[in-house]
Amino acid sequence: MALQDNPDYQPGLRIAAASNAMAGRPEQAHQAVARLRQVNPALRVSTLKDVVGPYRRAEDLSRFEEGLQQAELPE
Repeated sequence: MALQDNPDYQPGLRIAAASNAMAGRPEQAHQAVARLRQVNPALRVSTLKDVVGPYRRAEDLSRFEEGLQQAELPE
């Protein structure tokens, strides 16, 4: 819903990219990453911790990073 209201909503784009990749929908994952890269070209998997903040559990962040790697967000 958030992406329908604001297609540039970065948290929604990150979630869409990771979840689609992990659900076996690579086309949708790549589309979300492409849009995310337009909105924030500097974002990398390696800088994700700076974006999501310290309140995430390490294992959750690890799965999120894995999904974004599968969606081909640059390291």
